Amino acid sequence: MDSRERIHRSLRWIEERLDEYADGPAENARVDSAGTAGEAPDERVDPAGAAAEACLSPFHFHRVFVSLLGEPPGAYIRGRRLTRAARELVDTDRPILEIALRWGWESQAGFTRRFTERFGRSPGVFRRDDSRIPFVVREAYSPDWVEHRLKGITMEPRIETKGPIRVVGLQGISTLANNTIPALWEAFNERAEEVPHRREDGAAYGICQYVDAPEFDENTPFTELAGIEVTAFGDVPVGMVARYVPARKYAIFTHKGPVGRLRETYDYIYGVWLSRSGEELEKSDDMEVYDERFSMTDPENSELDIWVPLK
Repeated sequence: MDSRERIHRSLRWIEERLDEYADGPAENARVDSAGTAGEAPDERVDPAGAAAEACLSPFHFHRVFVSLLGEPPGAYIRGRRLTRAARELVDTDRPILEIALRWGWESQAGFTRRFTERFGRSPGVFRRDDSRIPFVVREAYSPDWVEHRLKGITMEPRIETKGPIRVVGLQGISTLANNTIPALWEAFNERAEEVPHRREDGAAYGICQYVDAPEFDENTPFTELAGIEVTAFGDVPVGMVARYVPARKYAIFTHKGPVGRLRETYDYIYGVWLSRSGEELEKSDDMEVYDERFSMTDPENSELDIWVPLK
């Protein structure tokens, strides 16, 4: 049994044990052995039990889990418990204390502290406004996700200063719920030859404009630019725009595989890597960079880079 199959087994075991939380009475709910104040150990769903299911010692299981998935097993289990608790807050009218007990906390105070650390708001506030739940929850890792994580995402990005860059292209408004970006690229590709001063070896850039808003959810509009790098501005084609991107520090991740799996890559970047990297995001645009490695005809071996702006 190789490392990936061991991790798949442990992930299935974790979800089965969490199902017991959902089905069991609140007074029987406890938590994992990585708990702190307000939490207590429970052999039903803890890293040691997951390690046993994977037929590894806790020491080796921890190392394999982190190396393959990028976060410690205790943090993953805690995130899954908090996610299930968050969904109960939204989908049921159970009291917060009951939900806290059901998902393994011995007190509402301990649950509230962990919940706020994870989601940036208290359980009560979250219940009243669940708009951010698609972006902050820790969904279960599926076997397909694990394979994409292993083969399709760089675990650690390159930290580099890039720019300045000049881009000319078409600009449009999109949302995550109604994604118009593929149509924007289709329209630009039909007109790309109209752009003067294109760099001979220039890449194409998808620039997602930073949204300075107190809330962001699936229906929040944002501006996307689909364009190509140029050496100079001038004679910008009708209907297109020019964008100057100053030099800036970025975390550069490589996504390998179909563009349909980009959401999973972004989930890893913002849901796993950022929280443990110690880096801070700059309030600036992020970019997707399509160079000679990108291929629409061979999507499984296609590559593109994601530039995440850092302070």
